[in-house]
Amino acid sequence: MEDCKKIIAECAYPEVLHERTLQVAKAKKAVADFCKAVADPDFHAELIVFFLEQGNAFTVGYGDIDAGSYSALLAMARCAVKAICGLPLQLKEPFRERLAVVVRSSSEIGWGYHDELTDSYSAVFVNQQ
Repeated sequence: MEDCKKIIAECAYPEVLHERTLQVAKAKKAVADFCKAVADPDFHAELIVFFLEQGNAFTVGYGDIDAGSYSALLAMARCAVKAICGLPLQLKEPFRERLAVVVRSSSEIGWGYHDELTDSYSAVFVNQQ
């Protein structure tokens, strides 16, 4: 998983000062390949949330990204919901604050991005006791 996280970090939150570019498709492929190879839903959720954290941190840190990148991040948020909802309650909890941080940090981003992230978070955590 660490090798996959390294690819995601390099692609979804590249070092722009070293002239590296955002490579969302490559990061998505790393997630998809990992999820096909490893049949552990908790690991899937971890990797998907990590992708979302990295991509969100990039847009928060560097400003607006293209529509396709926002769409990819929102698709990953929906995948995160699906993965997390399938976990037992005790395995869901570690993702609560991580996703809340992503949602809070996206509050100034437009294009419906923040709203959809909020909806995704709410689908997993709002009605839990």
